[in-house]
Amino acid sequence: MVSAEQLEQALCEARSRALAENGDGRAGLFGPQSASWRINREAMLLLGGGAAALLQLAHPFVAQAVFDHSRVRSDVAGRFRRTFVRVLNMTFGDLDQAMSTARRVFAVHARVAGSLRQAGPGYAGSPRYSANDESALFWVQATLIDTARRVYEDLVTPLADDERERFYADSLATSRLFGLSPASLPADYEQFRLYFDGMLVSPRLHVTDEARELARHILTAPNAASAPLYHFVRAYTAWLLPDGLRQDFGLCLGVHERALATAGRLAIRRALPHLPPHLRFFPDYLDAQRRLRHEAGPDRKGHAMARRFLRLLRPGTTLRDVLR
Repeated sequence: MVSAEQLEQALCEARSRALAENGDGRAGLFGPQSASWRINREAMLLLGGGAAALLQLAHPFVAQAVFDHSRVRSDVAGRFRRTFVRVLNMTFGDLDQAMSTARRVFAVHARVAGSLRQAGPGYAGSPRYSANDESALFWVQATLIDTARRVYEDLVTPLADDERERFYADSLATSRLFGLSPASLPADYEQFRLYFDGMLVSPRLHVTDEARELARHILTAPNAASAPLYHFVRAYTAWLLPDGLRQDFGLCLGVHERALATAGRLAIRRALPHLPPHLRFFPDYLDAQRRLRHEAGPDRKGHAMARRFLRLLRPGTTLRDVLR
């Protein structure tokens, strides 16, 4: 279990390492030359959000914690916004933003605990879950690492082995923001792959009834305007998931879903190089670039697009609401 003292020690290490590498707190944990900024700036990574969420929910600790303590079933848009604001602050914020976000996440997690109702074969008795459990925390981070890498290589461009290694090294730095010590985690990308692939066939993952219910909420369009996007996301999620988990979550990957995923992926690959920055990149990345150039204020176009996207996730939204 991550303690408050453990978190503060990890944050101190993260700050010291970032300042030693970048020489400037404005660059945050990584800076503009990092693999983390290059990969995580791509807004199309959101299309892998369904797969990452379901991989996380396959861990009974995560599914039970979200089911018991989150408003995701009644407020998908709000849950989505809060999660990504925190992740993007940690990635693209300055050092103070990254540290304060880490402390807020820890404080929220500290209140999330309880008993598993469907533990599965990998858990004896009636174990208790906690959002600050180290193994569950790293599994959540691992799903984001692997999904971001896969979606980036699928929709943007393949990565060389050394680029994958650098991206994973950056991710180890991020682990400190959750109070995790890199010394206790897979040391390099090869070891990470062994860990991740091993988890996929491990009894530590078990899709519970709660996980399936949450997945249905996440993958169901909240309004008619978002239905075309959700048709693609559902097919793409099924395509990204391993066979066993896809079946456990009740997702179909038939001829129709494969054709939809293939056509959508091809269209995105062709369009992406021609998109302007405010359509292609997260506004947090554009804000970080402005900060490093000593330009005041946020990137207005980028944040306007983000607001339109969030409207698309709200119940009752129409196409006119999105475009206004």
